[in-house]
Amino acid sequence: MRLSLVPMQQPDRAAATGIACSSAQLVDAGTVSAIQERYNHDGFVILRGYASASEVEQLGCHAEGTVRRLAAASERAGHPPSDIRKNLQADNPWLAEQLTSGVHVPLMRTLIGDELEPATAAWFDRPPGSKTGIKPHIDGGGRGSGAVGATIWIALDAADRSNGCLHYSSGSHRMQHPDGIYIDGFDTETNAVPIEVEAGDAAIHSALTVHWSGTNPSRRPRRAVSFFYWGARSHAAFTARMARKKAP
Repeated sequence: MRLSLVPMQQPDRAAATGIACSSAQLVDAGTVSAIQERYNHDGFVILRGYASASEVEQLGCHAEGTVRRLAAASERAGHPPSDIRKNLQADNPWLAEQLTSGVHVPLMRTLIGDELEPATAAWFDRPPGSKTGIKPHIDGGGRGSGAVGATIWIALDAADRSNGCLHYSSGSHRMQHPDGIYIDGFDTETNAVPIEVEAGDAAIHSALTVHWSGTNPSRRPRRAVSFFYWGARSHAAFTARMARKKAP
């Protein structure tokens, strides 16, 4: 999926509340139940204090090192620079292990309600002074309303409306959307929730939840790493449909 970068205005809305939950607490049934309830209702959930300072540093080191290597290779090939890099797991065994068997994987399986088809480990950067944002879209676009999947997005820096934080449309995972990634003319005010976070907080959202992000006129970075999964049954059904379409 190629994300469209466009100038974005940031409405003045109440920031999302969250659930205090370190990665170690994901083994607690009560905590997982509370996370699932919020996720099912809103289409997203924020985990406050999910990753420790050392975990954030480790994640950032692996991701940034991989991104630098990929950026250098892209530059040599004559490709334009990008603030978004996907499939980091193909170039970093540690990130590949996190994608397939990280501590968050059982939770993602519970939220999706199926076995997982790991899709991508990705890097998102909104550098200081960035004049573009990402317009409203859904990660499951192009797969129909039956697409099942979810992303866990882990902040490496504090993010708020002044440096281009993520926004979700609460409840949008229950809406019918055009069969595509981007949603032109989407209402970014009603039910819009700014996802203001500290480094180490995590946001999890459904592949059908509409989300977008703003510009970064500040001098502060806004970096994050995400892990995206399809539900195994949904992915298999989509793959089978594509195979039938290609059949003579």
